[in-house]
Amino acid sequence: MRSIFQIVYKIVVGLVAFVLLALLGLIIINQILFYKPANCEKLYETGVNRLNNIEKNTLLLITWNIGYAGLGKEMDFFYEGGKTVRPDPNTAELYMAGILNTLERIEPVDFVLLQEVDVFSKRGYFTNQVEHISRLLGNYNTTFAKNYDVWYVPVPVYAPMGRVESGMVVFSLYHSTEAFRYSFPPDAAWPKRLFFFSRCYILSRYKVGDKDLVIINTHNSAYDESGAAKRVQMEMLKKCMLDEYQKGNYVISGGDWNINPSGFNPVQITTGDVMKIIPPVTEKDFFPEGWKWAYDSTTPTNRDVSTSYYKGKTKTTIIDYFIVSPNVDIIEVNTIQTEFKFSDHQPVYLKIGL
Repeated sequence: MRSIFQIVYKIVVGLVAFVLLALLGLIIINQILFYKPANCEKLYETGVNRLNNIEKNTLLLITWNIGYAGLGKEMDFFYEGGKTVRPDPNTAELYMAGILNTLERIEPVDFVLLQEVDVFSKRGYFTNQVEHISRLLGNYNTTFAKNYDVWYVPVPVYAPMGRVESGMVVFSLYHSTEAFRYSFPPDAAWPKRLFFFSRCYILSRYKVGDKDLVIINTHNSAYDESGAAKRVQMEMLKKCMLDEYQKGNYVISGGDWNINPSGFNPVQITTGDVMKIIPPVTEKDFFPEGWKWAYDSTTPTNRDVSTSYYKGKTKTTIIDYFIVSPNVDIIEVNTIQTEFKFSDHQPVYLKIGL
């Protein structure tokens, strides 16, 4: 009996040692290959459109977190209480096709701001989604910035996420004079940050007469229970936007803010969805007088992914929207209802006047 116990003991100790060594090795490799972007990096636009000056006063924009074409209606997500990471290949193709069809059907817009677009990830079957969408939007210029680049994500243990390379994109009918990637401070402690997002925003400039139109595409922290990281990021964006406005420029910021807009009221939702509030609550006077929060108060833009989407049961909220400077008029803003078929977010359409 003692010999059997000793054998079992040695096997268990060996397995534990193997797991610990494997984890240590993974941490070391990810540390060596850790994506370390500068606080400010110049981005380079690709595309054929060379319209250098915006000569019209009315512009149309879309913002949409496409959820790497992996978080459609049937999906849940392990990091938010679900079990899965990615759909089967056929479902993933259907989600991607649905995203492309939705973008194609939307009235031609001047700017398309997308978040969570994979370029080389296991969860997206290593499909370059930026290229797929660029081919669809053939007349648009493309500006891409990485915000997630991890050699191997080892969770969930039963189906690891693996390699992830993903980011944000600005598609534009105009040629930008310059574009930059600005890093947010790390929102996770070591070693967790080795396996997580490197949050940032894209700032692009376009000429409008003697002024600049500043377009910002942002994807703020989601997994921030204290709200500290979200506050820091909102303050960074606020300072940037106010500085640009003080220069006399037009400023439009859109994206997945992962926080409810100022004035958000769940009672105003008319779609029959169950609503929730995402803290911290944004103060009404967070921006000076004249700045405007542009969102459709009647329709949610995001759903819980702890389970599949069930209308009237799954909790939803509004975290995708625009903030515009006082010299920009909001003409129309609508959330495009997709019933969360292709992503856990719905696109938001904005029509503005300069």
